[in-house]
This record gives sequence, structure tokens and C-alpha cells, in this order.
Amino acid sequence: MQINVTDLMTQPPLVVREDANIGDAVKLLLSDCAPQLDVVDAQGQLLGSVPDYELLKAQMAGEGHHSVTRVMSGSASRIDAEATADFAAGVFRDARYCRLPVVQDGRVIGQIDRRDVMRLLHTVSTLGPEVQTEAKPEPTESAIRGPRFARKQRRVHGAMRNH
Repeated sequence: MQINVTDLMTQPPLVVREDANIGDAVKLLLSDCAPQLDVVDAQGQLLGSVPDYELLKAQMAGEGHHSVTRVMSGSASRIDAEATADFAAGVFRDARYCRLPVVQDGRVIGQIDRRDVMRLLHTVSTLGPEVQTEAKPEPTESAIRGPRFARKQRRVHGAMRNH
């Protein structure tokens, strides 16, 4: 059985329209604890993304009233809706993305998180050897489009954790 990224993705997608301001984007981001927001036009076409650290910098500079496009990366990374979970595993293995928008015909239809893929791999690893052989991901070639984001620090909800 082949698992597709649309089987793992989160819906509805966490997106902000290009005409939103930074303050509105921050509110939306905080409501979901996501590492980034995807920016779309009125038709839902992906225009770019805004990582949480760019929103933080804009907030600290007092730019909450400016357009979100001011801090948006115009070349957003994405994964196609037809991609397999094996392909997504390779993408998350080769790049330091936390979450990627899932697009179909240029429109954002959901998001997939590397934890979604990790959860699938963990589930497969707990199954019997006959199922593991069938579902084991093959090495894939990464076909990511867009910039690599800086490594994010791990967040612990409710408290800071000392290492």
C-alpha cells in the first residue's frame, strides 16, 4: 500500500492572505504554534512563506501594521500533492524543514510536518517484519524548491527545558 502526503497532511492549511498585516499573521501563527505561515493570494495560490523568526523580528521593530509580504520569502518550498510519504521522508531527511505546504495546481491544500512522517515511520517500525519490508521507505532523491531555513530550536510547551 502506497501512502500519499495527502493521507498525512493537516487540513485546512494554515495560510495568511497577502493583504494581511504582520500583527494578524502573528495572531494566526500563535493560535497554531506553527513554525511558519504560508502566504497565498485571493485564489489560494502559494506566493511565499513567513517563518516565525521573521515575524518576531518585525514585531520587535514595531512593524506589526506593515504587510506580511514585507517579511515573506518569495520562493516558498513546497511538496506536490501527488508525492508519496517515502518522498516526503527523503525531503525531511535531506533538508531542515519543519513543515511544508502541500500544493495541488499551485494552490495550498494542506501542510505536512516532519513529525507526521516520523509518526508513520514509527508505526511501521512497530509492525511485523513482513509489513516492514513492504512499507520500508526507499532512498529518494530530494527535489525541494526554495531556500533552506535556519535550524529551529526545539520548543517544549508550557515550560523551558534545560539540556
